[in-house]
Amino acid sequence: MTGRRSPLLERPVLREQFRKELRGRLMSEAVVALAPRPSRFSFPALLRPALAAAAILVLVAAGATSAAASSLPGDALYAVKRAGEDVRLALTFDDVARTQLLSEFTDRRLEELAEIAPKARILENRLYVVDGERYSSAGITAGIDLMLHLVHQCTDQSCALAVARYLLVYLRRSGSDPQLSPWLEGRNHIHPAVHRAQDAIAADLTKSWSLAALARVAGASDRHLSRLFHEHVGMSIPEYSNRLRVAFEVRFQSF
Repeated sequence: MTGRRSPLLERPVLREQFRKELRGRLMSEAVVALAPRPSRFSFPALLRPALAAAAILVLVAAGATSAAASSLPGDALYAVKRAGEDVRLALTFDDVARTQLLSEFTDRRLEELAEIAPKARILENRLYVVDGERYSSAGITAGIDLMLHLVHQCTDQSCALAVARYLLVYLRRSGSDPQLSPWLEGRNHIHPAVHRAQDAIAADLTKSWSLAALARVAGASDRHLSRLFHEHVGMSIPEYSNRLRVAFEVRFQSF
């Protein structure tokens, strides 16, 4: 028995070139195996059921809105009707279209009121309404006029006028006055000289005010007061005075 081993029992040795080739093939296959695979669910496939669900919701909402169109306060679908109006208003960005939409909703509320209470007498375009022991006003500003009316009922005209002056309400309006009253027209400014002239005109509508007399009250020159009136009131002094006179006559005829 010799010390030399049989070739069959020798440990196999990988050639360096084969090792490199094998390693390269394994790495390339690993890259392919580990690469992210495209999802089986494509975006259009996911979008189709979502669009179908949205279409179903739109159809259901349209049907509910159509069914709720004739509903009245107290009905089950009235909340759907008001919600639809809120959505329409929220999606309307043009000021003119928004105003028209609000006017449409106001007419709708009046129609609903006439249906609910057919015997009720609806007074449109009023600041406030007195119905026996019930008082209702058209808003916050109109509520001030209603409060002054109550002061007048509890005391007298002079007390109500004094309270109005203290609150910087230039004239106590009656309930039959329209909300867009000439008494408040042209008062949305802060120029004291123009306000002094307007106060003088409103305090004595029977007086034929000259430009010089109003200029002395306002503390300005004739030309300067005329320019200020056009700039802040948006009309001439005679036009403003005539509008107040016509409004006063209309209110006087309503009593």
